[in-house]
Amino acid sequence: MIILIDSGVLGILSNPNESAINIKCEEWLYNKIVKGCTILSSQICKYEVKKSLLLVQEKTSFTVSGTQKLTELENLIDFIDVKASDIEIACQLWVQSIVKGIQVAPSMDINFDIIICAQFRRLELENPGREVVIATTNLRHLQRFAKADLWENL
Repeated sequence: MIILIDSGVLGILSNPNESAINIKCEEWLYNKIVKGCTILSSQICKYEVKKSLLLVQEKTSFTVSGTQKLTELENLIDFIDVKASDIEIACQLWVQSIVKGIQVAPSMDINFDIIICAQFRRLELENPGREVVIATTNLRHLQRFAKADLWENL
């Protein structure tokens, strides 16, 4: 199984607080790795999470910074680049959603969810016979265009 984690899950994994949900998510990640799952995320997700972590770091004084945890995750998670083909697919998905009357974000937004769904489709094409799923904290936009589930359900 290939698990593409979105910004929500990556944010939990990068959170420097030792809350129950953060610990549970870390255990989930290690469990999936031990079971042989390939864990990926997008550079877009890394951008979304890192900018938030840098802002928090600027405003507070954590002993262990979230950016440090994010950097450490690079040893466990491969961050895939956005390819030109991903942008083409994302544009088509966005248009399809508008034509169907399903606005997934304000029309002027970059809409990272659509790009993640395009990357999901690319991973499916590049890995025939392997199950690909997006692990998320919010199914609303992703489930329309890709196989996605809450990370706790995977």
